[in-house]
Amino acid sequence: MTKFASKFDVVTHDPHPNALAGLMVVLDPDPTTIPSPPFNTEGTLLPGIFEPGQIVMMDANGNAVLGVAPDTTTTLPVLPFITVDGDWDLDGAAVHRLTCIQGGLEVQTEQYTPDVAGFVPGAPLTFGITAPGLFENKSGGAINMQIYGYVGPRGEYAVDGVDVLDVIIPQGVNGYCI
Repeated sequence: MTKFASKFDVVTHDPHPNALAGLMVVLDPDPTTIPSPPFNTEGTLLPGIFEPGQIVMMDANGNAVLGVAPDTTTTLPVLPFITVDGDWDLDGAAVHRLTCIQGGLEVQTEQYTPDVAGFVPGAPLTFGITAPGLFENKSGGAINMQIYGYVGPRGEYAVDGVDVLDVIIPQGVNGYCI
């Protein structure tokens, strides 16, 4: 069961069959993020930290950690994924495994850092500079930070009173800054 408050959704519309090549993987979270013991005193499962729409990347052990974009002038790009099903809800807390997609989709997500400048459709996005795992405008101090997606045609808008961001994540390795 997923958390009812999440406004995350894959909003890709009728893709061409050749556009269905997005890489979907299941990752184990970093063991330090899994509650121990996994139950509270009433026996209810305790959630992890990974929510749908957050950006994750793999650590050196292949475990998921919240994504932080590297400065591509000094570091190679990382392989980011967007979490489709995390471990913060009851079904995710039961298994503590994350379903993630690397790219080739359009999403709406509330997992982004608001920006007073707004989000212009087509503008590049980076991630994790202000807060790990969140999309951010690629501007100002983020000029050399890895790109992971672009603002979609709807930009920033509200769904049931919750602000969300329309994001297009192309297939392939997004990375080098421009």
